[in-house]
Amino acid sequence: EEASFDFDAIEVVNGYDLEAPRLIEQNLREYFSLLNFGRRYTATGNSDSHRLIVNWAGYPRTYVRVADDAPRKVRANEIARAVAEGRVMVSNGIFLAVAANGTQGPGDTVVGRRVTLQIDARAPRWVDVRRLTVWVNGVRAAWFSGVRRPGNGALHFKTEIDVKEDGWIVV
Repeated sequence: EEASFDFDAIEVVNGYDLEAPRLIEQNLREYFSLLNFGRRYTATGNSDSHRLIVNWAGYPRTYVRVADDAPRKVRANEIARAVAEGRVMVSNGIFLAVAANGTQGPGDTVVGRRVTLQIDARAPRWVDVRRLTVWVNGVRAAWFSGVRRPGNGALHFKTEIDVKEDGWIVV
């Protein structure tokens, strides 16, 4: 009854959830419900490493896209604005570069009849990558399983998909 929808970001992936993929999927479904309800919130991931014996520090992480990532040049208000605008990526070791129609990135709105989504996924050899999923309005639009690694073991997977409906996209 006293709940408020007056917030910009919500933690979707937590360090405690890493061993429970079903809990992460449940969190995603709840996040997708908010998006389908017409709310625009930024998903974040945090480590919640209260004790080293329970959770290792440092993952998951929220990467924030800013104009210049040199630590001395980034200001707190720029980070806050980028988070509020959805210019972030949550990762547990996989780094995604995602662009819509070659120029638009996370947090951007794309106007047009069709969107071509370019996805470039990278991960070091010690990160277990089994699949890549693209969600449109909470429904799986594409799913790549059995993602292969080159000879050195580091992942570099590139693909494109066409999105032909209006809505929000999560990779």
